[in-house]
Amino acid sequence: MYSSVVLICMLLYIFAADGLGAPSGNCTAGWYCTGGSYMAQPTTTANQTNLPDCTCPLANYTGGQCWPGTYCPAGATYPVNCDPGKYCMQSGLTAPEGDCDAGYYCNASSTRPDPLGNVCPAGYYCEAGSGTPTPCPAGTMSNTGGNTNSSNCLQCTPGRWNIVKALVHIRC
Repeated sequence: MYSSVVLICMLLYIFAADGLGAPSGNCTAGWYCTGGSYMAQPTTTANQTNLPDCTCPLANYTGGQCWPGTYCPAGATYPVNCDPGKYCMQSGLTAPEGDCDAGYYCNASSTRPDPLGNVCPAGYYCEAGSGTPTPCPAGTMSNTGGNTNSSNCLQCTPGRWNIVKALVHIRC
């Protein structure tokens, strides 16, 4: 009988043949093994079900290639959501592909460097690699979206002020 620590540890490994007393190795980077896998790269026809489409009991599937919006380091038991500020466009990634483009922000699981619907809003700026928009500093404002750095935030015009970050002009 295995201890719970050993069983958890064994989820990270594959068993490539019958009668083994120890795992054969880690699941390949870019792939994940949920347990019971007999391949380093579980494939649809041999040893896995595509989890996002899976309607079967979890015990029936053993892993697969990481899908867009995720990545899998070696020995992954489940895909990791792409990091905020990064994007993961391809399947089978071992790490995020790169930084989000300036003027955009990338939430976790972004599949593009310029995600639709995530243009930096007015009153904020988004440098390359932004996970969330950064508000324009107090005393500045911006009426446009897609700002790429704090220099896009302009000083408030005479007769107006802005004490709260990110707001558009507020009249005195």
